[in-house]
Amino acid sequence: MSVTVPGVLVGIPLFLGLLVLSAWVRSRRLERIKDYLSAKPKDSFWPSQPPSSTTNDRGILRGLLLITAAIGLLGALSGFSIGTREVQIRRSAAPLILVMDISRSMSVQDVQWGRLEAAKLLVRRVASRLPGTSLGLTVFAGETHQLLPPGPDRDLFFTYMESLGPDLVTSQGTAFEAVLAECARLVEELELEAQPVFLLLSDGEDVVDPGSLTPLAEAIRGAGGVLATVSFGTEEGGVVPAVPTRAGLSGSWSGTDAHNQTSDPHSSADPHLLRTLADAGGGRFASAQNPGEVSDLLSWLEVALGETDVAGTGREGVDRWGWLILISLIALVAEASLVGPLERPRVKPWA
Repeated sequence: MSVTVPGVLVGIPLFLGLLVLSAWVRSRRLERIKDYLSAKPKDSFWPSQPPSSTTNDRGILRGLLLITAAIGLLGALSGFSIGTREVQIRRSAAPLILVMDISRSMSVQDVQWGRLEAAKLLVRRVASRLPGTSLGLTVFAGETHQLLPPGPDRDLFFTYMESLGPDLVTSQGTAFEAVLAECARLVEELELEAQPVFLLLSDGEDVVDPGSLTPLAEAIRGAGGVLATVSFGTEEGGVVPAVPTRAGLSGSWSGTDAHNQTSDPHSSADPHLLRTLADAGGGRFASAQNPGEVSDLLSWLEVALGETDVAGTGREGVDRWGWLILISLIALVAEASLVGPLERPRVKPWA
């Protein structure tokens, strides 16, 4: 998983480089003027003090060019759009419901960014790959909570998703039985023509009887839904960090130690369980540590949700940051070519 860098940042080093070059050119020009004035004999054609109107005009022009360069750069950095263009709109009749494991074991740092943060990054990647799909959000640990029903509001979805953490729930554990039963209930409640897809993101840890979960995954499939899974963490595992327990979606309760924290057990991921659930639920499995499996899962989601079908056309703003950067550079070059008042020596007319 990679971090996306805004394209406008590519033009900033070029702008700063040209700014430095402009200062260097002006400094060299001033040095040559001083060398010329100190040389003897003096040329009689060197002009006396230039008319004040010319100096003022050039000063105003230089100021306007600098303002133009600054406005262009600020506009580029703000992502200003000029005009619109027609684009294809892909919409899916089936929703995608993210089922996030927020138990304490998801705080283990045995993978890059940690299990839970890696899951959030993958959710963002999935959402960007499926721009026309309605997203829902369900979380679970020892309990299951439906935070957001499927809908088109991406800002609200990411607001909920970024706030997720083990401190949101007071009942810890990994209640797969409860969350799978809730998914089957949601399929019947939605009553959609297209199959809703549930994407379960978990480490698969802390399951007493894995065999009892297969019928529940099959129940989701039987109700008309599809269950896909993604595994986070390693089988070697790591230490679960302690977290405060006075918080949560369903009330508060006191810990047993003096600092209101529980102990730090060891947690090992179980990708085999999640693969079994995906097979029983008619979906796909991917390990977050395997880029190939994640890529295959994203392609499968596009097909399963109908994102490959074009539903129509629409218009979107056109990002013009490249043109704004170019305007800034041209204005800066033009300003650098003008002789400023500090570079025009004030000397007495030569005899």
